[in-house]
Amino acid sequence: PDEYVEGTPYGGGDKVAVGTIVYECSAAASAHCPHRTPGELADDDAWTELGPCTGTIGPTSSPTFDPDTPGCPDPYSPAIAYGKGDKVAVDGSRVSMCRRNYYAALCNAGPRYAPGTGLYSDVAWVSLGSSVGSLQC
Repeated sequence: PDEYVEGTPYGGGDKVAVGTIVYECSAAASAHCPHRTPGELADDDAWTELGPCTGTIGPTSSPTFDPDTPGCPDPYSPAIAYGKGDKVAVDGSRVSMCRRNYYAALCNAGPRYAPGTGLYSDVAWVSLGSSVGSLQC
């Protein structure tokens, strides 16, 4: 983390370094963090010593794109037998997954359990979220 600078508006959870020692600002006493140099007071409730910081972290590699990796799953169809972990597209913008437990059998139990539209869809299916704004299913 960056070196501590007095007067900086640190908040709870912020981490700073003083020399090679790393400190974390306490959420409960964060109002004191901008004005108390970490490590100066033995019983300081504003900063918690996390320990020494040594070494470096190298850069990570760039993300890769595999054109053979499938994007959105196929749309839900009541004619298909689904199993644990199977994913389907719902309404062209949401993805649901058939539960991975004993409720998976309900993924094929008819329209009352259909993902996104069935009265009991949340029993059989887990909503993985919307793809609007990123991928369109």
